[in-house]
Amino acid sequence: MSNNNPLAQANIIGKRVAQLGFDWPTWHGALDKVREEVAEVNAELVQPAIDDQKVKEELGDLLFSVVNLIRKLELDPEDVLNQANSKFERRFSQIEVLLGSAGLSVEDASLTQMESAWQQVKQNE
Repeated sequence: MSNNNPLAQANIIGKRVAQLGFDWPTWHGALDKVREEVAEVNAELVQPAIDDQKVKEELGDLLFSVVNLIRKLELDPEDVLNQANSKFERRFSQIEVLLGSAGLSVEDASLTQMESAWQQVKQNE
């Protein structure tokens, strides 16, 4: 596979195996797989001694599963991620403004204050 973009490559792999019949009939199965992978990530993270390699592997499986869910919904994973990035940056900029109007910088604000501002920004959208 010659594509160097792992997100696009995961989508291509998913499409290829789907053409061979290795796919869920609906997005519901893909969403169930995402839930399963989240549980597997959690299982690794609650171990007394976290194995970084196992966590990395499970996170990769989770990302791959999310790409497959996006594919099942007939969306482009890069578009979905670009939109999420833009939304996050827009919201974080609004947090900076909101905190600034309260006389705080992001660096000086507590996590609780930033989370409160985040929730306010989300409500205002």
